[in-house]
Amino acid sequence: EEEEEEEEEVAKMMISSTAANHQKIMPSSLARKKSFFFESFRGRRRPSLRADTRASTSSKRAPSPKKVVVLGGGFGGLYCALKLDALSWREKNGEQPKPIVTLIDANETFLFKPLMYELLTLDMEETEVAPSYEELLQNTTVRFVRKEATKIVPDTILTTKSGTKVSGTGGEVIVRDALTNEEERVKYDYLVVSLGAKVDFESEKNFVKGAKEFAIPFNGLEDVKEMQKRIERLKEVKEDEKTVAVVGAGYAGVELALCLARWFEREDGLKDVKIKLVAKDGELLRSATTGGKTAARKALGKASNLEILDGTVGAIERSTNGINSSSSSSSNSSSSPDENTKLNIFLTKSDLSSETLENVDMCCWTVGLTAKLPTSETDWPFEQDQRTGKIITDSTLKVAGYDRVFALGDNSIQREHEKTKGKSTSEESEEKPATAQVAFQAADYCAWNVWSAINKRPLLPFRYQHLGDMMTLGNKEAAVQFPIGEEATLDGPAAFALRRLAYLYRMPTNEQRFKIGRKWLSAIRANPSAFVEEVIEGVNLYTSRE
Repeated sequence: EEEEEEEEEVAKMMISSTAANHQKIMPSSLARKKSFFFESFRGRRRPSLRADTRASTSSKRAPSPKKVVVLGGGFGGLYCALKLDALSWREKNGEQPKPIVTLIDANETFLFKPLMYELLTLDMEETEVAPSYEELLQNTTVRFVRKEATKIVPDTILTTKSGTKVSGTGGEVIVRDALTNEEERVKYDYLVVSLGAKVDFESEKNFVKGAKEFAIPFNGLEDVKEMQKRIERLKEVKEDEKTVAVVGAGYAGVELALCLARWFEREDGLKDVKIKLVAKDGELLRSATTGGKTAARKALGKASNLEILDGTVGAIERSTNGINSSSSSSSNSSSSPDENTKLNIFLTKSDLSSETLENVDMCCWTVGLTAKLPTSETDWPFEQDQRTGKIITDSTLKVAGYDRVFALGDNSIQREHEKTKGKSTSEESEEKPATAQVAFQAADYCAWNVWSAINKRPLLPFRYQHLGDMMTLGNKEAAVQFPIGEEATLDGPAAFALRRLAYLYRMPTNEQRFKIGRKWLSAIRANPSAFVEEVIEGVNLYTSRE
């Protein structure tokens, strides 16, 4: 108050002095300004000026939220979006507010792919394995758009002297509605590409005559439903010999063949179905550990209705000796099959001899996965690896040349540069395994790096930590390969329980964990002694090995 009184006295002296010297020549406008100047010092400390200053400072401290668009709702895309929503976004001291996250996928539901086998054999329900995005995102701020991404248009693209395209801006994603075919433009400041993989029937590398028309891929929810429909029809077929072929002997092929075999053994109408597992060079689980291969072969040996065949598929044709040969004789052999179509599958063995599987009732296809990306360079401006067709990223998952675009999962490949004395000497592309485990880990890193890029913090390099592998062996058995050696593998009912718990933990939301966990606990409570006996039996088998 004393300072204000002193300021007022000084102001009075300045005003009176000025008025005495310039009273005769002072214009009326300046006189009004004099009055305002005097009043501004009377009992107040210029509140309007300070309010304006605070408003200006506040506007600087509250930037508009960034728009983050995530393409693909698989493990990589969905988990990245959920992580972005869960991260701490401080809206103080000029830091960026929480971004507007939009998840775009052509499907209505998420698919927990490691549990597709249980869904196929009716051991789990669709709502457990394939919950809707609306349900998973209901307690978040993530916006979901059910449309297909067809094109990406960055706001600015520059071309360097070497011809490399670069961009440091946002852009637009053009999406299309599958039902109406209408297009929409979705604006982004930061983009995450995680579209996953698709079954490739058409490229020169993977093309097999008749495969697209007659084989059923095993990669999505619609594939599972189609197989279930064919199997139901198979129950009605009154024949002595019924055959199902599974092409491919990687993890997906072996797990699918075992689940079908063990299911058919106990299902009326399917007990006489034979399973033919087609393995290139007769080799199973090429990337598995020794212990994993041993557990798989032991389980395959238990299935009396399953046979392993050496060979690669050269062509698939409609059989002329099938049960519906009379109805199909008038149609072209390359036309789309119905549920009763019998097939001939032509194999080439490792010794170059030939073999034909005749009158096959259903052909399941587990090979030929490729990155799910548009092939046109104008639609997809990012650099792609010539060998795999995947988007090239650096170690932080940032797309080469694009500061605001990240990619992860089955549609990306990391390329790292080795440097000596500050100069790049060589480059090496690292292709991670196409597994859910890789996508889980990459999603966390990608979300953190998007957060860091928005807040202008250092980005972290993605370092994949292999935690082992798990596979189902059918009939409530599984194999868990620990990352501590070639032989460290647990199989049987105990591994089945461990696998279930691991996937329960990996469910995308707490609500989904609770829903599935409650059902599993109910099943254990219904017969706890049987569950305990199965676990003890599995542990005893594991510990008794030499």
